[in-house]
Amino acid sequence: MIRRTLATLALASTVLALAALPNAPKAAPTWVTNAPQHRAAVLVLKAGSPAAHGGLNFNGASDGEHGFVVPLGWRVVVNFYNVGTMPHSAVVVSRPESGTPAASYAVEDAAFPGAAHKIVVNGSGLYAGKLDFVASKPGRYIIVCARPNHAMKGQFVTLDVSEGATEASWQ
Repeated sequence: MIRRTLATLALASTVLALAALPNAPKAAPTWVTNAPQHRAAVLVLKAGSPAAHGGLNFNGASDGEHGFVVPLGWRVVVNFYNVGTMPHSAVVVSRPESGTPAASYAVEDAAFPGAAHKIVVNGSGLYAGKLDFVASKPGRYIIVCARPNHAMKGQFVTLDVSEGATEASWQ
C-alpha cells in the first residue's frame, strides 16, 4: 500500500513537472460556452495578450485571423477581460468593405444594441465588463478595440452571425 501511494505521488509529481515546462502542450482554451436550450452563447474575449502581436490582439489572435461564429437570433454575452498592460475596449462593428478597420470607433458604431463595452479598461488581467446583445442580423462583423489605431493595427477578430450555425464556436 505504501509503495503504491509513493508510486502514485511520484507519477503525479512527474506530470506536474512536465506540465510546467515552457514547451509543454497545453489544453486549448475554452472561449465559448453554448446554451442551445436558451438560444444563447457566452464568449470569452481576452484583450492584450503580451505574447501576441505586441499586445494588440483578442484571445491571442489579430488581423481577423480567427473569430467567433454565432447562430442568427441567439443572445450573445461576451465576458471581456484585459490581460495586457495597455488600455483596451471591445465593440462589435460591421466589417468594412475594404477589410481594413477604421482608426477608432465609438459605442455608437456598435452593430447591435449592447454590443459595445463603454469603458476603456487599463490592463489588469481582471474581468473588465461584458457585451450583451442579440445577433439579430446575419453577416460578417468584427470585434475591434475602439482605442485609437488599435483596430487599424490589427486588434480585431471576426464575428460571423450565421443562419446555418447550430451553436457558437471559435474558429
